[in-house]
Amino acid sequence: MQQDVYHSSYKSGLLELAPISSPAYKTPWVFAAKDMLMSVIFLTNKQKNRGNFSYWKGRNPETGKVTIVESYSGAFSDLYEGVSGSIYVLPGKTFKEGLTVWPEEVVSDVAVPIIQEIYIENILDHLNKLHKTGDIEMYLYDNKPEWLQNYIKGLFNHTDLYDGKFVEHYKKVNKQLFGETAG
Repeated sequence: MQQDVYHSSYKSGLLELAPISSPAYKTPWVFAAKDMLMSVIFLTNKQKNRGNFSYWKGRNPETGKVTIVESYSGAFSDLYEGVSGSIYVLPGKTFKEGLTVWPEEVVSDVAVPIIQEIYIENILDHLNKLHKTGDIEMYLYDNKPEWLQNYIKGLFNHTDLYDGKFVEHYKKVNKQLFGETAG
């Protein structure tokens, strides 16, 4: 991959990113997104982020745009309000596609120098601006797109993939989303 890639971080002033192991992958990698807009959505409040239980992220299959959707009312405020961070532009030459389960993600097994840092003071304000200009799509909990409804319902029916207690609690709290599938 020769194009630039993008890494989100709460730390500013970094000069290089070294590979690290993640809970999902034991191989140490530097993780990045192929699209800067996709990278921005990962700058969330770590204490309140429950991954797909907080928000859905990906591309709208109808428009191809980077899209985020609240999994509960107020999720965007919890995740992004008052959060700041940096997007790091990285050279893409050592990054590889297809080694993780998410097609938007690329990884490098070597340390990567930083080409540029883009600091964002308030992520929620930044995302709202990107939404208003049509660069990304943002859907509040009460306005989820039809194409995403079945995905969300299916996600929470696979409790074997997640901590079952958390999933069961989430289903009870969000019964209005799941209806009879909330079990």
